[in-house]
Amino acid sequence: MWFVNFRNGICNSLGIRGNITTRLKQICAYADDIVIIGRTKQILIDTFCKFKHKALKAGLIVNNKKNKYLYCTGKTIQPTYIDTGEEQFEKVNSFKYLGTMVNTDNSLEEEIKQRIAVGNRAFHDFTLITILMH
Repeated sequence: MWFVNFRNGICNSLGIRGNITTRLKQICAYADDIVIIGRTKQILIDTFCKFKHKALKAGLIVNNKKNKYLYCTGKTIQPTYIDTGEEQFEKVNSFKYLGTMVNTDNSLEEEIKQRIAVGNRAFHDFTLITILMH
């Protein structure tokens, strides 16, 4: 509970309200899974650095090995990493956040295929169990 209160306090102190359609930055957070969304690379870097420094002041450490970034744009040239001055974040083309796949082209196709496959496996497992029980 302490961590959640602390995380919420950081988000409030960063002045993040509303959503990305009306703001330059947004934070999505659940437990210790945090996603920082920024309209520009510089906004993203600044928000991360502020978040990290406030966490350090409270005695929390940001795990740099788990930090990645996803660049959503129609441009063909994209940076392969983001450099904050203190660390570099590797670019990824997709990641899973709270069970949902997020990707660079905002496509739900892979997510839908994956959910159908999971549903099919569950159905076939249930069918097999039902047959074995009779």
